[in-house]
Amino acid sequence: MEDITIIDKVANQTNLPNWWVESIAIQYFNPRKITLEKENTLWNLDYSKLDEDELAEASIYKKAVISNYKIFHNVRKEIFYKRYVKNNRLKDTDSLIKEYNEITAKGLVSKYYIAFKELEGYIESPEHILNSYYQVLDNGNIYQWRVLDSIKYCEETSNFNYLDEIFSLQDKHDYLVSLLINPEEVNKDELKDKIEEYLEWCNVVKRSLVKTLYDAHLARLANCNKEQYKNLNTSNENFPPIISSYENFTLSKGIIKSNYNFEGIFYENCCRSLDKSKYLEKVSISDTELTKNIDNIYKEKISSLIMGLSCIESYINTVGCIYFENIWDETLDFNLKSKIRFYIKLISKRTDFSEEELITINNIYGLIKLKEEIFNNDKSFEDSTIDNNTIVSILNKKLSNENLVNIDIIIKDFIILISSIGNMKLPFWLKIK
Repeated sequence: MEDITIIDKVANQTNLPNWWVESIAIQYFNPRKITLEKENTLWNLDYSKLDEDELAEASIYKKAVISNYKIFHNVRKEIFYKRYVKNNRLKDTDSLIKEYNEITAKGLVSKYYIAFKELEGYIESPEHILNSYYQVLDNGNIYQWRVLDSIKYCEETSNFNYLDEIFSLQDKHDYLVSLLINPEEVNKDELKDKIEEYLEWCNVVKRSLVKTLYDAHLARLANCNKEQYKNLNTSNENFPPIISSYENFTLSKGIIKSNYNFEGIFYENCCRSLDKSKYLEKVSISDTELTKNIDNIYKEKISSLIMGLSCIESYINTVGCIYFENIWDETLDFNLKSKIRFYIKLISKRTDFSEEELITINNIYGLIKLKEEIFNNDKSFEDSTIDNNTIVSILNKKLSNENLVNIDIIIKDFIILISSIGNMKLPFWLKIK
């Protein structure tokens, strides 16, 4: 069980979010403990000596903070961490939303929100001296605004005189770090004095700025009519939807719209069925075992073919809709081969594909032809073939097609080619070994 900190205690006592109490502690108190033991670390945060009652009072009555958090809203916490965090840190999943500023709170914050620490802001330290956003607690509501937007909003009436100093804080911080890395330039006592002087100046700048930003918040609300306020309000009071890894959504003025794509599912199922068919063939050493497994072998091969070409068609439709939104609906009645040809003509002025590229494209066409032969057969009896003195049925021959055996590689090569032609990043679901 984790130790309960003073931040936790005050948050529980005041019924305020932990991130707010923590931000108040950093901004209005002095929890920084100067440490020169670690390279690049000038100080650590130590809340243990803060007065609980004073922190509680400040958390209730202080109205604005420039925290080291950014608030995202109109999205479930679980979905956000599954999709946004992975997308930015692990790069192994698709984007949750087209533009993440759509779920970045600007104005009134929805009751469904996430306060998320990000490595952004002008000061890259254990807590950011100045972040891109600031938050306001006003009559029980949380608001979030961009710092620089609000400075500009009040620049004619504001008495804030430290704008140049804001942008010099990073340089001063880096200078102190350089002294820490090169201790021969200054002794520890002198460095501590310089750090304390720097932190004191940061507090002067930041507290003056916070007053200006709070005034900007009040001015924004006072100067906008109901319609303008409605446009500022990007929050949605309904519980956000559960979004799978195969869906994306957009949000405008609190209205959520979603779409979906399944090429990742189709590709995964294609590879899974292909692996199953190869495994069954491998273990079917005797005719008895092969007879027992032949139905499942064929089933998995056909499933692999269907899923593989479904992946290609879904992918072509996805990129076609993205890059040729105004004309792609003309392809609704096209067959897959025609869609591929149409897309390649649109995306590339090239006609001189290399021999290797032509093989990649023709391999896909070969799979399309194989599917058409299997699906459009007229049920007439066809001649069997003979291989090593063994009669081979027509279905066995078709499902032993070399392209089908290598369908996973063919799909991968084709999507890599299409992506390179269009100068696009590869989809996250395409596993490149």
